[in-house]
Amino acid sequence: MRLLRRFLGGGRIELGRQPLRRRAGFTLIELLVVIAIIAVLIGLLLPAVQSAREAARRIHCVNNLKQLGLALHNYHSAIGSFPIAQSWAKTTPGASYGGNPWSAHAQVLSYLEQSTIYNAVNFSFAPAQALNQAYYTNSTVLYAPLNVFICPSDGISPTTLSELRMDFNCNYSGSTGTTVEAIGNHFLTVSIQDSTGIFGFDNPILHGSRVYNVASVTDGTSNTIAYSEHLVGTGPTITDTRRASWGGVPEVTAVVSLDARSQYPQVSQALAACAAYARANARTTDTTVGASYSGATWMAGYLGTSLFNTITPPNSTQYAFNSCQGDPLVTVWGLSGFVNSTSNHPAGANFTFADGSVRFIKSTIDLRTYWALGTRAGGEVISSDAY
Repeated sequence: MRLLRRFLGGGRIELGRQPLRRRAGFTLIELLVVIAIIAVLIGLLLPAVQSAREAARRIHCVNNLKQLGLALHNYHSAIGSFPIAQSWAKTTPGASYGGNPWSAHAQVLSYLEQSTIYNAVNFSFAPAQALNQAYYTNSTVLYAPLNVFICPSDGISPTTLSELRMDFNCNYSGSTGTTVEAIGNHFLTVSIQDSTGIFGFDNPILHGSRVYNVASVTDGTSNTIAYSEHLVGTGPTITDTRRASWGGVPEVTAVVSLDARSQYPQVSQALAACAAYARANARTTDTTVGASYSGATWMAGYLGTSLFNTITPPNSTQYAFNSCQGDPLVTVWGLSGFVNSTSNHPAGANFTFADGSVRFIKSTIDLRTYWALGTRAGGEVISSDAY
């Protein structure tokens, strides 16, 4: 028994310490490597995701332009002509003058499945911003954003500036061709000429309407632009020159109300002056120099609002402005000389042609080719690979 106790250590059994086990985990270096790999994968996948989203937005935009093309032809079938670009109406009953023009967009509403909005419009009164009877009559329609007029790639359309009583909700414009300007300035120095595009003008004083039909498009409906897209504005403060309108450029005055095709040197000089003027006055808050009222409303038939001309190449980086004119700017819908086609689609913009088809035109298109696509009866021969 004594020996047994001695063997057992006096009745006490001492257990040896168990060896410590190393817990599984990442070292700091391994963790950093994993984070770096994840960052690389995100960097590779993010552009692909953004590209897929832009492709979806572009498809949506193309569909909107196709709907406009269909509405245009349905209107033509019912009326016998394309809608007029500017249909003038008074802001106050009984006034000898004092009005604004309704747009071609407003006239085709019922052919865009927007009969409710169309029936709510009182065409006896003008689309108005100022607090007059026309504004109170049509203000509900003024603030009605319609998806068919909004390109999802724009990023900020529609946006409402309540202090200006505007809702920037029009991303598509009708083409007046190479016609530089329909109205000299906001003081009603009227200088109406025949539009070279498919949308005609209404004289605000004489009310001599000019409308065109398919038969008058002798260049061919597949060779004549009907609509394009443009970025909407941001009000008095300019944050993006492509969304801005510039006024007070003397070189533009010499070419307003004239066909750009017959004044190639003068127009090229004026465009260069506009580009320089835009760069020099970027981010200005002086509304007599520059403002951003592009696409202020689909209701108003003004160049720079729901109309454009095929003078400056679409989405041009050289001519990075929405519009440019010779007269000083004021806070109005947008009376402009050169009105560009702008978009957030890379390298160009989408266009609806007079046959209803939609095509993408690159920013690198030759000026003369672009001008030719804008005219309905210029007699130009355009090669199929010219743009």
